Amino acid sequence: MIPRRLTETDADWGSWATAYHTTIVGALEDLLFRTVPRPGPAPLDDRPVVVPETVLDGSARWLAAHGAGDLRSLSWAARGHAAAGDDEAAGALLSAAAVHPGYAELVRGASRDVAVATADLAHRLDVVDDVLVAVTALAEESPAPEPPTGLRQRPADATDRDRSRLLVADLVGRRGVPPLATEDAERAGCELVAGCRTAVEDYDLAWFTVAVRGLVRLPHLPPRLVRDAVTFLCAQQDRSGAFGAPLVDDPVERLALHREWTVLATAALVEASEPTT
Repeated sequence: MIPRRLTETDADWGSWATAYHTTIVGALEDLLFRTVPRPGPAPLDDRPVVVPETVLDGSARWLAAHGAGDLRSLSWAARGHAAAGDDEAAGALLSAAAVHPGYAELVRGASRDVAVATADLAHRLDVVDDVLVAVTALAEESPAPEPPTGLRQRPADATDRDRSRLLVADLVGRRGVPPLATEDAERAGCELVAGCRTAVEDYDLAWFTVAVRGLVRLPHLPPRLVRDAVTFLCAQQDRSGAFGAPLVDDPVERLALHREWTVLATAALVEASEPTT
């Protein structure tokens, strides 16, 4: 810093001294920049989403033991085992169900999507024909619906929760074909991220799991964002393998919530481990 008394005495000298001083400071700054490494921007965190096999296996075992006794619970339990790398457990679960006296009734009450997924898994695992015959027959009763070409318009009076559910239904139904337009993908991502935040604040685990199922189908989203959502969902699993902590006193109601949350969480995590985009 040049003393003011020197620059005020001689204006010309003061101007020269100030310029000289500024040049020296600039040179020193440049030298410092060249010789002392500075931290650059943080590297892009593009690590893939990884779902722990123990989480998938735990939820699959819980559903197999405590599920609602429908093909939906059975199918996701088997797919959970398969996603955890335990094809033997998945095949054993499907085989045991196929010889159960009530299996035919169980199959008749299933949706087409669940039937198709179960038949595909049974075929891949080379499970007994009884499974394939019963489930494939149901799957073939009606032709596969045409995937939507874009995001459908949702009712203006729908709640944010219902909007998320309808949006994810579109994403699941598309199965990645045809690719979603960039504008639609960005809008879907913003809605689902906002939905995740609200669901966490309200501890609406059903809403959160549905939103995660949509997030893993949007490849343009930052991997860290999707990974954080999946990590939070995994953290909601208790030691038994069930998901969530229902704040209800009635044991029947609590079990029903555990069943619904666990089957939804298993679906989201299975698809997060093998994204269908």
